[in-house]
Amino acid sequence: MVNIRLILLGVLFFGGSALTFAGDLLDYVPRRSAQVMKIDFSVLNEMKSFRNDVLREVVRQSGVEDGKRDGETVLSMVKECLIVTPVLTEDYTLVFIKTKMTEDGFCKKLAELTGVRHIPVKTGNRTENRITLAKTRSFPGSSLKARTFAFAFLEKDIVVFAKNTLSGYWNYRTYGLLKPERASLKVPQALIAGFLEMSSGFLTENPMLPPFHRVVYSLVPGSAGSLRISAAAECPGEEAARQVQIQIQQYVMVGGIFLNQTSPELMQEWMNSVKVRGEGSRVLLTADFSKRFLDLLAETSEKVAGNVNSSPEPNGRK
Repeated sequence: MVNIRLILLGVLFFGGSALTFAGDLLDYVPRRSAQVMKIDFSVLNEMKSFRNDVLREVVRQSGVEDGKRDGETVLSMVKECLIVTPVLTEDYTLVFIKTKMTEDGFCKKLAELTGVRHIPVKTGNRTENRITLAKTRSFPGSSLKARTFAFAFLEKDIVVFAKNTLSGYWNYRTYGLLKPERASLKVPQALIAGFLEMSSGFLTENPMLPPFHRVVYSLVPGSAGSLRISAAAECPGEEAARQVQIQIQQYVMVGGIFLNQTSPELMQEWMNSVKVRGEGSRVLLTADFSKRFLDLLAETSEKVAGNVNSSPEPNGRK
């Protein structure tokens, strides 16, 4: 499913029960994770113009296809979510969820959401749960195929998901993000907060990427339904920072061209709102978008997604 808002973010950077539980999701993340994105569902619930896109992405990462249809159910189940890529060069994503309900209640809702009951599977000295879904797509336009995802409760209100199996997760030796990484994610009132770290070797293998070592970003709701995006990229030096600033400005232009094809009004606010500046070896970005912009973007995104979903399969079938 095409998601205009997540595409534009990529252009820049690459009702449940009121139970009270202990435990912090960040304690269970592999310590050296290269990429972590935190989503606060209590804030998300208030951001109706942005909600469906974020829910689609979370549900897709967890293995369920239609995030829009199941959005309200997900909101009733989830309090907070982390999407984690431990190693950028590996196709292995972990989704950590802080639930709003007991384990039994969560599993029951999950079965209603997917239409399939989970099956306990023994892996070494651990047991994980697996669900295999038939006829899902890995990406828009791809062939339908079965897809398996695994999950396990780490505490009574904390569950981790992965594709196929959790064996990769169990193999990590150290868990729990360190203080600097935790600070990057604990942005007051943030809908989304995250960081991405790229090693020198990864940058050498991917020369088209902006040469920054680390970027920290957040999306924070403002007054009257507005949204502020902030990002700070740390670069190896001032020359690298200048390169990153130029590249990001080019990405902003590409985003403007893309938006102009669907709505000149969207393009105008996009170009006026996104600000990029250098500060020594750092590059700072801010963007303030109005509720009008977000609503119009949501409307446009829905139309594009509808067109993609109604297109024929690769073999000619609808």
